[in-house]
This record gives sequence, structure tokens and C-alpha cells, in this order.
Amino acid sequence: MELEALNIWPGWQAVRLIGEGSFGRVYEIVRSSFGIEEHSALKVISIPPSDAELQSLRRDGLDERSATEYFRGLLDEFVQEISLMSRLKGNAHIVAYEDYAVVKNPDCFGWKILIRMELLTDLPSYLQKHPVTQELVVRMATELCTALEECSAAGVIHRDIKPDNIFVAKDGSFKLGDFGVARTIEKTSAALSKKGTYTYMAPEVYRGEAYGASVDVYSLGLVMFRLLNENREPFLPLPPEPVRYQDKNDALVRRIGGEPIPDPAHADAALSAVIRRACAADPQTRYASAAQLKQALAAPADGTAALPTVPQAAQPLPPEPSGKPVRCARCGKLNNSGKFCIRCGGPLGPDEPEPEPRALAFRRAGRWTAVAAAIVFVIAAFTAILQQGVLRRTDTTNQLMLFTMILYSGLSALTVVCAKHSTRAIPLVALLDAAFSLLLQLIRIFAYDSFYFGPLLQVLFCATTTVGAVLWLAKPEKMVIGASLCAAYNAFLALNYTILGGGSGTPADVVYAVGLLALAASIVLRALCPDNGGGKKRSYTVLFLVPAVVLKLFTLLFFFANL
Repeated sequence: MELEALNIWPGWQAVRLIGEGSFGRVYEIVRSSFGIEEHSALKVISIPPSDAELQSLRRDGLDERSATEYFRGLLDEFVQEISLMSRLKGNAHIVAYEDYAVVKNPDCFGWKILIRMELLTDLPSYLQKHPVTQELVVRMATELCTALEECSAAGVIHRDIKPDNIFVAKDGSFKLGDFGVARTIEKTSAALSKKGTYTYMAPEVYRGEAYGASVDVYSLGLVMFRLLNENREPFLPLPPEPVRYQDKNDALVRRIGGEPIPDPAHADAALSAVIRRACAADPQTRYASAAQLKQALAAPADGTAALPTVPQAAQPLPPEPSGKPVRCARCGKLNNSGKFCIRCGGPLGPDEPEPEPRALAFRRAGRWTAVAAAIVFVIAAFTAILQQGVLRRTDTTNQLMLFTMILYSGLSALTVVCAKHSTRAIPLVALLDAAFSLLLQLIRIFAYDSFYFGPLLQVLFCATTTVGAVLWLAKPEKMVIGASLCAAYNAFLALNYTILGGGSGTPADVVYAVGLLALAASIVLRALCPDNGGGKKRSYTVLFLVPAVVLKLFTLLFFFANL
């Protein structure tokens, strides 16, 4: 059933099973697009995780309805957590959730949550082929601190940082995964019964006390300790001594009880001090945030030289000196000098992540369609002047109003053409267009009693465009929906000028309608390629808004002159 549910994303095929746990499986999936193979990971989470979980609740006294409400609530929390993670999608050190879906089991009670994400290597598998060095551990911790800083700004606490939730990309960068999902999974009775959950847990979480973002600092500190201590937790004997069951229980009691942890076996004095403070049992003593831990890793508190954050062999070449600030290839922040970004530690240089090939194809198609629309609008403008005789007709103001509307539509097409890294100008120009058109129609309806089908329908589409533009700007992950609503307005205008009788039936109206349809298509196509999550983001919003406001003011002037 799991692989059958994959049909909701046409073209994707499961290649192999990567791993499985109590709550589901992870598959590698592949899709061939334009001759290029794309690889992703598919996580399938089962709710309930098993029939035994359902039977356990029934034995606890829950009837069928109560059990359904219980798991339905759990499902809703999963979806909310996954939606929350879409806000952190652009961070270079957080595993990107590309898409998700909820599928109801057709033949039994429950649901499957499918999460499509980027394909990465988990840290334990990576370390089987790469030696653990102090430099590697410091770089990993620094990059994960960057991820935690972004999460802290969004009000997210991971609370389940462990090697299995740390991943490595092909370029060697480290990423944090399973945000929210891990926290929601813990709410099931099966997860709460597993002592493995306690291995990296902060004492205040174990005791059920109030906690804050420093619990993630504690867990990350324990991960660092274990990597630099022969893969052994604090208070456990080092290899070749065996670890008995009682040893693990005693170590847990000592750590949760607040006993200071010892130094890791393979860390120098400066790094050991940083790890001990990160793993302080008292939250008031440990680093209060990931930003503080990252700063300590770069410059230890004892005043020694800064710890290396990037292995010497992996350091990228510095950018050529130009006398100008250099932009970080990961987060886009301008840096005055140096080899690495002062904000995220990423390499300085012009490179920035590009969308996947399919998305790039949509972006190119949208821009070329917008170019075609702009050319059609130029033809429509010349047609309005030469064939309709703008300066010779008695309805001059009507023709001038049409002329300014054609120019505005051409400006909208240019916003699509120039939207390479950011699409912000497109919904802003559409919002301005809808707002002015709504104002004119309301004036026509209420001041001049024009209560008939055409203006009322245009008011409806203006309101729809306003909602679409606001949705586009406020929720980038809903860009396609917002673009579709904005494009619907242009499609309506095209129909209005040709079929619905809103135009005068002149050649300029017909040509203008063709351009509007092309503009609508270009907006949707461009929205199918998301804005770049990192790198430099050029936005020419102001350059478009100024002439847009001027054209709308002229339209308003001609409107009143024509009344």
C-alpha cells in the first residue's frame, strides 16, 4: 500500500528501502525528467504505527470513537508540524521537505503520511567511511547551530537531536532533519516506553519540567561528546571494555542526576570545556542558545586560538579581492572580507543553489511566455493608436484609458520576465492592479447605479486577485495557488474584452485579449519554480511599482474624464 500511495506524485518510482523503524519506512525514489534523473527520499509514517498500538488503546478503555479521535488528533499535529517546517525550507543546514501528502488506508483503519524530501546520507552511515576528527565534529556542530538558530527564530524546538537525525549532503555539509515529526511521534504510547529516547535527552525534559531552546544545545553537546569518545556516552567505560546493561542504567542516572560529565577521550582542553558547558545539567549554566554555542566553538572561552570549523582540505578558495562586499553562497548575507560568512559559516562566492531541472524548465517557459505577452501588448498598443485613431475619435478618453491598461499589462509581463531569483514584484503589481480596478468598479456601481452583471463580476475577480496576491506574498509555499488566482483575473479580462462584451470589438481589444491570456499562463508557469532559498536575491520591485502607480493614476484620471 505504501508504494501504491506514491502514485499521487506521477513519475516517481521507488528504488530501494533505505531504512525502517517503529513508525514507518524510508525509501529512495527516482524520477526521470527531460532526460535527467532526480533522486529524493520518501518517508512513510503510519498512523497508528501498528495494530498493536490500536489494541493497546482499546485495552486502556478507549472505544472505537475515542481511538479514532485520538489518532485523528495525532494526524492533525503531524500535518501542522510538517507545514511549519516548510517555513524553514530555504536553510542550507535543514533537511528540505519537498512535498507531503496524507493518504487514508483503503482497507483498514488509519492513515499514511508521505513526506518527500532531499536524499541525504545519515551521519552513522557517513562515519563508517570517514574518520571522526575534532575538526569534523566542530564543523558539524557549527553548521547544526546555524540550523538551530533559524529554528529558534521560528519558535521551533527540535528536542530529538541525535546521530540518526543528522544528515550529510554530497558536498559534505551537515543538515538537521526530523523536526516536529520526532516530537509528535513521542506522544504515542509506544515511543514513550522506549528508553532509547533518553540517550540524548536533557535532564529537565526527562523530569517533565519546563524547558527552552537550550535542550537542543544539550543534545548537540552529547552528540559531540559521543563522537569524540569512541562512540560511548558519558560515564561508560571506553573500548575495549564491554558495556553491560547495568553500566548504561548507572550512566543515565548519573547524567540525569546532574553529575558533571568528564572530558571526551579525543578532544583538546578548549573543545572539552565547550562540550562540558553545553552538557551542563543546570540550564542556567549551559549555553542558552545555539548562537552562543557556535560563538564558543569559533572562539573558546579560555582565550586559546579559535577552533577550526572547516577541515583544511575542504576549505574553498577565497573570492578574488574586488574591494566590494562578497555575498555568501548559502544565506546571501554580504560580508566585507574573509573566506567564510560571519552569519552561517558558508563559503563566500557567487554560487547559489539552483532549483531542480523541472522547476528551471517552468521558469524558462514562464519568462519566454511573458516575453511573447509583452510583444503582443506592444502590437495592441500600436493597433490602438494607428487603427483606432486614438487622437481622432470622439471617445478619446475611452481609448486613452484602454491604452494605459495595455501599458500596465505590458509592465506586468516585464515583472515576470525579470523575476529570476525573486517573484515579489509580480504579486505586488497584480495587487495594485486589482485594488485600482476594484476602486473604479465600486465607484461605478455605487455612485452611478451601474448594477449589472459586468461590473459585479469584475469586482469578484478583483477580490480574488487580491486574495491571491496576499497569499503569494505572505505564504511563499502557496505561491502556485496565489499565482493561479492572479492569473484568473487576466483570463477574465481577456474574456470580458472579447466574449462578454466589455470591449468595443476593435482589433486592439482582440490583440489585447490574446496578450492577457499569455500573461496569465506566464504567471502560473513562473510560480511553478520557487524563489531561490539561498544566494543573492535581486528584486526590482521599486522599479516596477513607481511606473505602475503612475499608470494607474492616469487610468483613474481618464476614468473620471469619461464619466
